[in-house]
Amino acid sequence: MARAIESYREALEMDPSHAETLHALDGLVHGKVEPVMAARVLEPIYETGGEYAKLVDVLEVMVAHNDDPLARVELLHRIAGLHEQMIGNAHAAFDAYARALRDDNGNEDTFSVSKEVQRFDELKVGQKVNLTYYESVVFQVIKPGEKGSGTSFDAAAKRGTGALPGGTIATQEKMTVTVKAIDAAVPSVTVATDDGRVVTRKIENKKNLENIKPGDKIDITFTRALVTTVTPAN
Repeated sequence: MARAIESYREALEMDPSHAETLHALDGLVHGKVEPVMAARVLEPIYETGGEYAKLVDVLEVMVAHNDDPLARVELLHRIAGLHEQMIGNAHAAFDAYARALRDDNGNEDTFSVSKEVQRFDELKVGQKVNLTYYESVVFQVIKPGEKGSGTSFDAAAKRGTGALPGGTIATQEKMTVTVKAIDAAVPSVTVATDDGRVVTRKIENKKNLENIKPGDKIDITFTRALVTTVTPAN
C-alpha cells in the first residue's frame, strides 16, 4: 500500500487536481491502511488549493493516530488557527485549543490577547493562570426509520466574581452523523455530518464503539467548558 500511495503522490505532483487520485487517497485517509501516509500526501494539496475544511480533516486524522503529546498539541494549534482565521468557525477553534490543553504539559508559549478580554490589566507577573477543560460526549444510536435531532449550537460565558480575574466559557453542540468507518485498533471512528463533512476522531474508551457499525445514524451531544482561574503569586 505504501508503494501505491507513493504513486498517488507522484500523480498529484503532475496534476494536483486529478479527481480519481484525490478520491482514492481520501478513501485511504478514512480507512484502516496507512491513513496518516495518505493524509500527508493530501495535506499540501489542500493547503495550496485553499481547501481548508479538507485540510482540517486530514490534520484531524494525524491527531487521531499520533501518540506524541507535543506533536498533537502542534497539530491542534494549527487546526484551531485554520478554523479561526480561514474558515471562520470560532467554536471549532475553541474546541481544538481546548483539546490541546489536555496534552500540553508545562510547555512555554506566548499568546496574543484580544482587547475584549476584561480585567487583563489586573494580572501580575508570577501569578498562575489555570485553564481547566471539561468535555462530555453523549450519543444515542437512532433506530431505523426514526429521525435524528438535527444540528444546533449554543454557547454561554460567565464572568468570575472573585477578587482575581476568572470566568467560564461553555458550549453545547448537537448533530446527527452517519458512521462511515470504525478502527478498533486506534480506536477511532469516522463519521459524516449532515453538511457533508467527513470527520475522524480518536475514541478514549474503546467500549464506546461496541454495538456501533458503519451505516448507523447517531445523535451526538458535545458539551465543552473552559474554566479560567488565577492563583496569587507565591
